[in-house]
Amino acid sequence: MSYELSAMSYLYKTGDLARWLADGNIEFLGRLDHQVKIRGYRIELGEIENRLLEYGPVKEAVVIDQVDAAAGKYLSAYIVAHPEPEPSKLREWLSLKLPSYMIPSFITSLGKIPLTSNGKIDRNALPAPIFKSSEHFTAPGDEIEKKLARIWSEVMGIEEGLISVEANFFELGGHSLKATLMTAKIHKAFHVKLPLAEVFKTPSIRGLAGYIKNSVQDRCRQVPPAEKKEYYIQSSAQQRLYFLQQMDMDSIVYNIPDIILLNESIDIEKLEKTFKKMTARHESLRTSFHTVDDQPVQKIHNKVDFKVEYFDFDIDRVKVKVGSFIRPFDLSRVPLLRVGLTPGPSPILVLDIHHIICDGISMNLLRKEFTTLYEDKELPDLRIQYKDYAEWQNSKQQKEFTKKQEEYWIKKFKNRIPVLNLPEDYPRPVVQSYEGDRITFEIGKENRETLKKIARWQDTTLFMVLVAIFKVFLSKLSGQEDIIIGIPTAGRGHADLENIIGMFVNTLALRNYPTAAKTYPQFLEEVKIKTLEAFENQDYQFEDLVNHPGLDIRRDPGRNPLFDVMFAFRDRETPQDQFPFKSMPPESGTGTSKFDLTLNANEIGETLHFTFEYCTRLFKKETINRFTGYFKNIVSVLVENHKIKISDIEIVPREEKRQILYEFNDTGVDYPKARSIIELFEEQVEQRPHRVALLGPQINTSGQMHLTYRELNEKSDQLAQVLKGKGVTAERIAAIMVERSVEMIIGLLGILKAGGAYLPIDADYPEERINYMLADSNAGVLLSGVSELIKVSKGIEVVKISELSEQLPTHPTHLTHPTHLCYVIYTSGTTGKPKGVMIQHQSLVNLCSWHNRYFQVKDSDHAGQYANIGFDASVWEIFPYLIKGASLTIINPGIKLDIEKLNEFFETRDITISFLPTQLCEQFMQLENHSLRRLLTGGDRLGTFIKRDYQLHNNYGPTENTVVNTSFPVSRNHLNIPIGKPVDNNRIYILDKNGLFLQPIGIPGELCIAGDSLARGYLNNPELTAEKFVLA
Repeated sequence: MSYELSAMSYLYKTGDLARWLADGNIEFLGRLDHQVKIRGYRIELGEIENRLLEYGPVKEAVVIDQVDAAAGKYLSAYIVAHPEPEPSKLREWLSLKLPSYMIPSFITSLGKIPLTSNGKIDRNALPAPIFKSSEHFTAPGDEIEKKLARIWSEVMGIEEGLISVEANFFELGGHSLKATLMTAKIHKAFHVKLPLAEVFKTPSIRGLAGYIKNSVQDRCRQVPPAEKKEYYIQSSAQQRLYFLQQMDMDSIVYNIPDIILLNESIDIEKLEKTFKKMTARHESLRTSFHTVDDQPVQKIHNKVDFKVEYFDFDIDRVKVKVGSFIRPFDLSRVPLLRVGLTPGPSPILVLDIHHIICDGISMNLLRKEFTTLYEDKELPDLRIQYKDYAEWQNSKQQKEFTKKQEEYWIKKFKNRIPVLNLPEDYPRPVVQSYEGDRITFEIGKENRETLKKIARWQDTTLFMVLVAIFKVFLSKLSGQEDIIIGIPTAGRGHADLENIIGMFVNTLALRNYPTAAKTYPQFLEEVKIKTLEAFENQDYQFEDLVNHPGLDIRRDPGRNPLFDVMFAFRDRETPQDQFPFKSMPPESGTGTSKFDLTLNANEIGETLHFTFEYCTRLFKKETINRFTGYFKNIVSVLVENHKIKISDIEIVPREEKRQILYEFNDTGVDYPKARSIIELFEEQVEQRPHRVALLGPQINTSGQMHLTYRELNEKSDQLAQVLKGKGVTAERIAAIMVERSVEMIIGLLGILKAGGAYLPIDADYPEERINYMLADSNAGVLLSGVSELIKVSKGIEVVKISELSEQLPTHPTHLTHPTHLCYVIYTSGTTGKPKGVMIQHQSLVNLCSWHNRYFQVKDSDHAGQYANIGFDASVWEIFPYLIKGASLTIINPGIKLDIEKLNEFFETRDITISFLPTQLCEQFMQLENHSLRRLLTGGDRLGTFIKRDYQLHNNYGPTENTVVNTSFPVSRNHLNIPIGKPVDNNRIYILDKNGLFLQPIGIPGELCIAGDSLARGYLNNPELTAEKFVLA
């Protein structure tokens, strides 16, 4: 393991997905398994699934958690059953087996459970539960809705009478091109220009109607010349660029800028004539783009008005000034090229051209031909133009020619297509953003030469070596092993196309599997084979692939189809001495990024230069800077040992590892680890005998009761004496099923004073679950306060707390050791049975000591007690305050869910510090409160924050680590409110999926815990203990 623990330290694997933030706080991201939290309760979905399978007709069962904006998180069950049971009866049966919070809100019967290609349950393919309120069909109302339904019918090929005005355009099969056609029809029908972005924003007839109402009105075969006509079809590549530009008319993401430093002064008149010759020679430079009869087309103009723009700035300011020169193009107007010039002895020529008429090779061709024409030299005539290529590409003959290539690509992507989930800093915009930036870095001569040697050793190319490294890099960042990236190809496989300016670039989608068990050479061989296959089938257009009806290509307006990451490589620069000028691309680019992330690699001289182009709406600059370090670290590892297994490649640089291990985990603090929680409580009894310790309701009465520290101590001593007489002693478990009351606190202290460990049981649990917990824990005594007892198993003595003797006992002698068992709390288990978590005294003392120090608890504080006894939050609501001499007030059960009354209770009782579960806390923050100085929350992901007079703390922790593991003081809204930093004497390690290496800052992994708060393990379950508590 690459992380460092003290000798014989245990590490608890939480199964939670999290990541370090740059400031040492932790961000919770979800679960790695099928465990969820609902309203603060930890639930193993497998336990519910096993219970469903116990119901006679049910043959298969899957349970998932889902989120509704109004209802919050809920459970949905999917079953295969014969005969099909009534959901209400099945839920009623489940209520006898499971607590209410584990009963699914929806139960859906299916013919079969969907599976992935490798036979695993495909949870993502499960249908959404049917909400009764959305089942009805709504017919079009007014004339606008009727016209829109007619347009949808024409575009989608769906019978008009079947289209509801509430239906979603994309769920009915709509996609980008169909959306473009639809907007053109709407423009014609209503004389309203509908932005494509509006279609994604309101993709229903009703929504669009509202918008309209509120609007003002192969080389051996020649490419044949096309028949002369007014409009020509767009090529596949042009169609996508046309659609994307229509989505955002003000975008410059597909502008191609270039800055050219001329070697000598230039003849301005001759410059303009040269560019006019260029536009006369290449039809693409005088082409405009339109939609005619629902088809995206291009139009060739005979002449264009072309003028050079003049500037007055020097070389030092050119990279700044060029930003104002680069501006959106109107694709319906020519030319889609602009030229700027700064005259003088060292002139600077600035070009800006739209990608729809140009690509990288075209830019080189443009420079070359400009030089030739400017020097009054002749160029050979062009037999064909770009429009001829576009018509030929879309011809029936060419479609037949690429049929086999189509079959290759369809086979490649017929199975479920993965979505690459990189560790983003910001939530993904609903509609894709092209705001971007660039960061450059390089790899030196020595490492470059070694990479070239690896390529020679494996009979491959430097390009393929870098593709394989990049895919390993993406796999390490995402934790995924099915990776698709895009790579550009020139698209000029035909000799007729070599000297034509235009957009020929095709994109190939490379799919590879960098699984942990493969060595790098094995993976590189796979990349080589798949890359060669892709190049052999490169004539099939990317646009045809993503629009193929036989593929389930995602239609997410916030993403690109198939992939969101690109890799581009140039193995050498075009020699500058070929031209009488030097090209100097603006370092800052255009402030755009076409994809989430693009890695451009370029071999310049003896080094490899790289540029990360990234979307600034997804990533921070410091994140991409760290990415460069991870990429370079992978290269360094492979240079040292290129035969290494992928699982053994570590990406964290040495300095970052030191920061995680010794700065983020600098948590050592002294605490009374040699003492038990009871000793610390009795110390307060001696120091503050007359201070009120406890206030709350009494069982079986409607009255309230308060006890001083002396009174609470005496009553718990009385109970301890009785329990000792019934065999309760060290390492023996006594169950307690007492409703929230003064007697509940007496019961907990009494069991601990007797030397035993308490097992809290919620009286609302089903009888079967209660008896299982009693039997599994081997509890000899059940301390009860309820008026009507359930039937418990034989061998368990039931003691009613209300019937205890008032005889004052002598002060008992405590022989409790810090490593003795303190309590056992049962949580949901995957096998269908709950599992008992064992916590020792030392762990609880560490929690309480941190709690009182961190939250600055004083003996004058009045703390509220909210949680039920079976919820581990009750532990830290009780014991920290009782060992500090503060007052504890039990919140009346009848007001727990009424935030108005709860707030009034806090203010009336002068509650200064309290815990509330996450969902209730979010509601409570809506109110003003004048008594609290701290509000603690946890149990689920905190989604909102409202600034109040008190300090809010967001807390996280599994039961297996004594309630709390991290805490975060919330002072402002965050995109994802962190869970904070580790508590005292706890250490956190976020590990990769193999559990071998630390994950870098910002990269998700499994949150693992070491330190003094860890549980002893699971009661009577050594196998699960060994699996989850690993000796590091």
